[in-house]
Amino acid sequence: MRTLLAAFVLLLATSPAALGEAKTLSDRWYVVSMAGQRVGYIHIHQSQKPNQEIITRETMTMKIKRGQTVVETRLEGTTREHAGNKLFCSEQATMSGASKIVEQFAVGKNGRIEFTVSQNGQIKTSHVEAGDVTLLAPEQARRLFVDQLGKGKKSFTYHTISLSSGRRPVKITAQIKGRENVEVFGRVVPAILTERQNSAYPTLGVKEYVDEQGRMVKAVTDMGGGLSFKMTLADREIALAKIDPPEMLASSMIEPDKRIRGPRRIRKASYVLRVKAEPKNPDSKPDKKPASNAKPDRFPVALPTAGCQHVTRQADGSVRVDVNLDKLVDVKDDHPTKWHRAASSICDSEDKKIIELVKDALKGLDDDTKDSLKADRLRAYVQRYVRSKDLSVGFGHASEVARTRQGDCTEHAVLLAAMLRAAGIPSRGVTGLVYADQFAGQKRVFVYHMWTQAWVEDKKGEGYWMDVDATLPKRAFDAAHIALGNSVLNESADNGAGNDMIKFLPLFGRLEVNVLEAK
Repeated sequence: MRTLLAAFVLLLATSPAALGEAKTLSDRWYVVSMAGQRVGYIHIHQSQKPNQEIITRETMTMKIKRGQTVVETRLEGTTREHAGNKLFCSEQATMSGASKIVEQFAVGKNGRIEFTVSQNGQIKTSHVEAGDVTLLAPEQARRLFVDQLGKGKKSFTYHTISLSSGRRPVKITAQIKGRENVEVFGRVVPAILTERQNSAYPTLGVKEYVDEQGRMVKAVTDMGGGLSFKMTLADREIALAKIDPPEMLASSMIEPDKRIRGPRRIRKASYVLRVKAEPKNPDSKPDKKPASNAKPDRFPVALPTAGCQHVTRQADGSVRVDVNLDKLVDVKDDHPTKWHRAASSICDSEDKKIIELVKDALKGLDDDTKDSLKADRLRAYVQRYVRSKDLSVGFGHASEVARTRQGDCTEHAVLLAAMLRAAGIPSRGVTGLVYADQFAGQKRVFVYHMWTQAWVEDKKGEGYWMDVDATLPKRAFDAAHIALGNSVLNESADNGAGNDMIKFLPLFGRLEVNVLEAK
């Protein structure tokens, strides 16, 4: 299989003239918007060579503001598939800040899928088995839709694999809902509405409007909380027009009912979290009921009871969160798995630079030093090591941060998680809220935050998850943190890094925090 993958990589580098002139099958541009505001564009170009090979090239550029800082992410992907068999391969390069990660996979006739990741000069391979399912490439999936539409089918399913859905085959369930006229930048286009569900992201549903040939006209992903991701067919000039990126940071901040004094010193706190009624989605049809009739929703996410946080669901649909640094939670079944120890592209604990940093951070410690002391030593090291503490990096991988020494809470968290694993300590990332007296021009607010948990032993020799926040200069943690969830930071896991974070989207812009006590 490695020989097959190497052949595909060479194929990607071969000049078009050597393989013959390619015929364009489709060339489409789309405007990308979030919450009703333009954030970028997508360009999809599909061609076919004389040998019947079909090539789909996709470029996506997105820009958002975090405070006054513009963060740009660019993806470039190429998928190749051969007519007449089930063999196909795909390559995707992701650029964000100084980082560039190239991921590839190839699907063989025997169903074996091999992945290659190139990052910071290192190349790593892994593989999964597709099993008994047949994986469809993009063009094969489009032709299946046309076939099912012609037969009058109302629903169908198929399996595929893509780098955006992790390193596992996924099941796509599609329902054909009917025909509608869709407005796209001043013109009306007849389209067929389909609703698609991806098994990798079961909480997200996609409404996709396509033409008779199954090519996208518009797609809307409702992520909850009034937040939507939309792609709309456009002319090239419109898609490439200059945009003013929307500011996403201030809208996510939460002002609690009470001020917390000395937040970096408190060791015990209690909160009540509620979810406001879901706001109207600008991309959905109008609700027949007036907004005044809307009632608060029950809490849609199960918050973790782990480390020093205990969560209790209330009868009214809210949750009570008790954080006590002096009282650890019984871990029960929440023990580390192989994914909390394994290296990944996000959390590359086998990276040479990261291993060097661990040796430097832990020098002078005895072999029998407790893991809790090692974890705190590594936390303090990361806090000092990241010199440029700013919002310009979207989501830097650990090996990137180890070289650039730049980023905000996410970069601190993933670098610390990787260093913990390199030191033999299981780790995971935590997404949540932290109270700040002042942040990005706002005062006395909870802001979305990320930190790390390390699996260590207590005085009785029993394991527990230790919270460690590498953004804090003096203390490992404080009770002004509220954990919303955790992530193994591994795209190959059953519940991969992407899905770990997507499930929190319904909370975005809808949370209310009441402070019961903080001392």
